[in-house]
Amino acid sequence: KEYCRKGAELQPSSFHSSICWQRLGYINMDEATYSSKASTEEAIKNSALLAVDCFQKAIDIISDDKDSYYGMGSAYYRLKKYVPAIKAYTKSTEHDPDFAPSFHGKGECELILQKYLDAVESFNKYLQLSEQYYTSHGVDSHQVDFGKILCDTLYKRGFCYLEMGSYEAAIADFSNVLEYGKIHKKEAHYYRSKCLFLSERFKEAIEDADEAISLDPNMAGAFEVRSYSYTALGNEEKALEDFERFNFLTA
Repeated sequence: KEYCRKGAELQPSSFHSSICWQRLGYINMDEATYSSKASTEEAIKNSALLAVDCFQKAIDIISDDKDSYYGMGSAYYRLKKYVPAIKAYTKSTEHDPDFAPSFHGKGECELILQKYLDAVESFNKYLQLSEQYYTSHGVDSHQVDFGKILCDTLYKRGFCYLEMGSYEAAIADFSNVLEYGKIHKKEAHYYRSKCLFLSERFKEAIEDADEAISLDPNMAGAFEVRSYSYTALGNEEKALEDFERFNFLTA
């Protein structure tokens, strides 16, 4: 860390200085992201703020530095400042339209801000570019779990489709998440059950809710969806049983 700072200050405004500031930014980001549980939230916040400052110094020297803009976006994301994060990620993609990680970061911020259509577009772009990006950068499956990244992106895009009312597209994404089976299994069953219920496919909704509950017996939302589905099918006894369980879990 001290080596990078000295390197940046030895030759101000040089390419070498920009690289040092960028590296120092990522060091601070690592501290903000991977700090021990003993670290205070204030310490983590300070590391992210230092990262923003370092990335800005790098950008002041080299204005088209996609990596520093990406780092700045990630630091703002860590600070829960999603609007400036989106601006930084967007700048990164303007300087390199094939820079996949910035599209993913941008999509995550847009999802949090409930800009679902924008998030879908960002996730689509990420899915289009990610394989080629990681291959061209020499990243292999020993370094990155591609299946996990794919599942996470499909899951988040599926949630966006659900909120947009595009239930068939959401069902397709959640089904793919379950097919890959890396992460988000119980959540994918639950959200797919919601889509199926809203599509009036009540028996299938019950089956997915069953799966979600088998994975997490305390998933209140799955009991709610199953209750409504039983009501739609005229099974009032089971509907009431599930609704009481839902009330108990959410009390």
